[in-house]
Amino acid sequence: AVTSSKVLSRQDMRGLRGPLAQHRFRCGPAVTSSYAFEISVPGSWPCYRDLVGNEYQANTEMARSLPQLKRYLEAVLRLAADDERVRTEDERRAEIASVGAAGSRKADDTDDDEEEEGDDVSPPPRTLRRCT
Repeated sequence: AVTSSKVLSRQDMRGLRGPLAQHRFRCGPAVTSSYAFEISVPGSWPCYRDLVGNEYQANTEMARSLPQLKRYLEAVLRLAADDERVRTEDERRAEIASVGAAGSRKADDTDDDEEEEGDDVSPPPRTLRRCT
C-alpha cells in the first residue's frame, strides 16, 4: 500500500496508478511523453475543487500532475489533523446535478418555441456555478 509520505516524497508519478486505483482514485490515460495522468478523487474524499482546484486556471476538477496531487493530499492531511468537516466529491456532484436539473426544469417551463420535426439536437450545456 502506498502511504501519503511515499506520494509526497516522489519526484514523478511512475508507479502511482495501481496504488491510487486501490484507494478508489480514478486514473486517466497517461499523457504523451510523460508519466502524468488525470486523477479524480474518490466520492467519499474531500472535494478536490474546494481544497485546491480553485487555485488553478485549468485542472480545477482533478489533479493532472504530481505537484497538484501532492497539494491535494497535503490539504487532506491538514483537514484530518484538524478533524474538520468539508464537502465531499459526492456532495459536490449531487449539488451540480440538482442545479442542472433545476435549470432544465426552468427552461422547459419557459420554452415557448415549438420543436421542429426531426430536431433532436440537445441544447448546449449550461454553465455551472463555481464551488466556494
